[in-house]
Amino acid sequence: MKFLFSAVLYLCFQLNAFSHSTLSEAEVTKLEHRINETLCSPELTQEEFVLTAYEQVYKEKPSIEKFDSILGLLRTKDDRGGFLVSKGNAVSILIAEKNESITKTNFLNQLRELKPCQKAQNFNRKSLIKSIENFDPLVWEPTRLKARKHSGKYKPYFGLTHSHTFYSDGMGSPEEAFEMARDKANLDFFAVTEHSEFLPIPPWINKWQSLKNLSNKYTVNNKFVALYGFEWSSPLYGHVNVYNSEKFITAFSFYKLRHLYDWLAKQSGLVFATFNHPGRDFWLFGSYFEFERLRPHKYAFKRMIGIEGFNKSTGVKEYYNKVGYFDSYNYFMEANQRGWMVAPTGGQDNHEKDWGVRADFRTGIHAKSLTKKDIILALLERRSFVTDDKNAWVSFKIDGGEMGSRLLPGKYSGIIDYADKENENLSSVKLFRNGELLEEFQGSQLPIKFNVNTKNKDFYHVLLIQEDDDYIVSSPIWIVPQ
Repeated sequence: MKFLFSAVLYLCFQLNAFSHSTLSEAEVTKLEHRINETLCSPELTQEEFVLTAYEQVYKEKPSIEKFDSILGLLRTKDDRGGFLVSKGNAVSILIAEKNESITKTNFLNQLRELKPCQKAQNFNRKSLIKSIENFDPLVWEPTRLKARKHSGKYKPYFGLTHSHTFYSDGMGSPEEAFEMARDKANLDFFAVTEHSEFLPIPPWINKWQSLKNLSNKYTVNNKFVALYGFEWSSPLYGHVNVYNSEKFITAFSFYKLRHLYDWLAKQSGLVFATFNHPGRDFWLFGSYFEFERLRPHKYAFKRMIGIEGFNKSTGVKEYYNKVGYFDSYNYFMEANQRGWMVAPTGGQDNHEKDWGVRADFRTGIHAKSLTKKDIILALLERRSFVTDDKNAWVSFKIDGGEMGSRLLPGKYSGIIDYADKENENLSSVKLFRNGELLEEFQGSQLPIKFNVNTKNKDFYHVLLIQEDDDYIVSSPIWIVPQ
């Protein structure tokens, strides 16, 4: 029964309230006991399990199409968590379909009464706490990316990298999302990133292939780039967006953070990922285990390119001033201090039909052109910034290399530049090294020139503050060994 409880709990926790007839309390209790008995019968084959569970919920045999769909969930090649994880997934789907008005609260109350055989120890809490608190940077020191200076001719483009539709737990369709982002929000690029745990459940269409097809359909070079991805969503380890991959995985089958990192490391092509809304208070455990407090994983180092610097209606200023896991720096700084090389990114995490228009916060990137390949390359190469003002951009260079560059140690000159379509002025420009303020400039001094004496493992970034107190945060420039 290992990991079963967490899998069932997670899917139920994510479900929204539905709209049809409600089972009575007695019927729900009776249904729960019947399902419990089924789950506590490990001798059942997969086929027997599907038939038994379906008949207990619906009091009739499933159609051949329904039977094959549910059985397909149990036969996923990515079921690293074991057969019973997907069993829990399948049963949760059946209960949700039958009792379509059940609420999250009612469902969680039911789960607390599950029989002991379902309450398997899905992780060793004491062991994990000990490993986090006794973090050894020598053991986990990531393989640094090689030096690379981004000295091409780039233009700033604006977009968002996190949203949902009815393909997972949001409203509206991906088509509506791309069209609103393009036509009403006037974005240059936009990503639909569905919770992957919802992709295999009803309606049973090939949502993943549909997302990829729509990404191609709505991308028009030099006008708009439509990106697709999935959000690996763990109630314990946090949420991670993965973009541009051929396949998707879920937190049911790849339930540990290390499983996700291992999978990412094996991907080829222009696949990249971001840490989402750090510091979110997850049910039961808060954010204690989130991203295992940003402990780096050397094999996923290349693919993990960003961490959100705004989300939903919480802007860049609020995120930048939010204290991280260790009570000294924000999450963006902590991630880079711990060894990741991550840039600030962000999305509105839309679950309603307000894609791109919910707020003015934007992810900006420096790309060679507005094509899908160049937008993806800019994100993968970490040439991104986040801004509270949708009209403002920043350029931050050291030794001629734009933000996201990786330089060898040495003495360099740098330059900071800025523009705003509405000509808003800056009140302050701050240059940081390793999370500490290195130098502050007056906003009227643009373009700002400076000198730095860098050493291995340094990282530099800039914070621009407008006169109306809007924030703009650049990606770092990292100093790497030869």
